[in-house]
Amino acid sequence: MIQRIQSLYLLLVAAAMITVAVMPLGLLRVDGFEEQYAAFATISQGHAGVTGFPVWVLGGLAVFSALMALIALFLFKHREKQTTLCMVNGFLIGLYYIAFVIFYFSIQRGTDADFAPSVFVALPLIALLFNILGMKAISKDIGKVGDHDGNWLTFGQGQRQSSINIQCCQSNEKWINFSLN
Repeated sequence: MIQRIQSLYLLLVAAAMITVAVMPLGLLRVDGFEEQYAAFATISQGHAGVTGFPVWVLGGLAVFSALMALIALFLFKHREKQTTLCMVNGFLIGLYYIAFVIFYFSIQRGTDADFAPSVFVALPLIALLFNILGMKAISKDIGKVGDHDGNWLTFGQGQRQSSINIQCCQSNEKWINFSLN
């Protein structure tokens, strides 16, 4: 499972997105009150204000993205499916940032609130970079396997029913043809 570099990349994507889901998104300050927003909880010291945006959407996107990366990690025998899941995961990370921008502006709208995002908001960007690196490594792996599929030992039927042509490769890439009649 962790024998290829793309497996490491996908594991790092999952770890980054799980970290985003459990760590705080930022701190909201209004009139001396503070409220720390996390994906699945709001820790408040007084009443700083209600955003009107369901913060759990951000946590749900982060967890779903982490699950997609883990599923892609375990589909190492199906490289085309891995590539597709990585593309979908990149889309989910993009949706996370769109939802975060909506969340940020729903807090700032109509109030004199001061929202300071935490450093953990940058982790999805790092996860997106690792996701892209993983997709490139998977594509490179598909290319390598595609070059070798069918080239090492191929069987083809000749003109007559009893004829079999065998083509195989030596280590110095010289082709040897055998014909069995």
